[in-house]
Amino acid sequence: LLDVLPTENYNRLFIVPYGILHYVPFQILSNKDCPLIVTHKIVMLPFSGFILQEKQSFPRQSFVLANEWNGYLQQSIVEANAISTFMDMEIITNEDCTRAVLENKTGTILHITSHSEFRLDEPDLSYIYLTDGHLFSTDLLQLGLRFELVILSSCETGRVKATSSDDLLGLAHAFLYSGTEAVIASLWRIDEESTNELMTMLYTNLASGESKATALQNAQVQFIHSNPETHPAFWGAFQLFGNPACITLPDK
Repeated sequence: LLDVLPTENYNRLFIVPYGILHYVPFQILSNKDCPLIVTHKIVMLPFSGFILQEKQSFPRQSFVLANEWNGYLQQSIVEANAISTFMDMEIITNEDCTRAVLENKTGTILHITSHSEFRLDEPDLSYIYLTDGHLFSTDLLQLGLRFELVILSSCETGRVKATSSDDLLGLAHAFLYSGTEAVIASLWRIDEESTNELMTMLYTNLASGESKATALQNAQVQFIHSNPETHPAFWGAFQLFGNPACITLPDK
């Protein structure tokens, strides 16, 4: 199938997986001797009708939550400071990263860098670590979070469990179901330093006006070119779920 994908005039690939295909990292699949992300912008959709949803209006404010997880994630604050140079973002760190600070938040971007874990046995217990306890996927449906783009720079935040009826249980999809337009999330455990480098590339592209799909594609391709010997595990964890359009940039 990948050998016959068109590249001229058709370089955006919308994927609506079913069943076991929800677990496939399409961006790293080989397509004509290179990863698929090199030739195609990849957009994952929870259901086909998602592409028809009208674009919403959001306040022009952005937030980054950076939690060092009791000192185990020392790059979290570094990452937050780096990406905030490209966007006007309120930085919330460590002890201030609580459920209360997230309640009814809305805006352009919410970026979270913290410890997280996906529970395949109990996907509703998948969580992002906050100072006052775990933020479970079920909590996201109650907090009223609505953003143009949520970026989950943490481990396994894009993993799902597909039920027998193909309902999807996981952190990224809980954000989508709660009203967020798009999520960039990871499919496996990620390396801090590589992720920091990839996120800097991603925000450089977003700030220049590239669409979410193009910004992620270019960031991953740039990482490949900068680190040609690096295994795809270090750049290929992140997928875009939802609306691939440009974010609303703040007035200059």
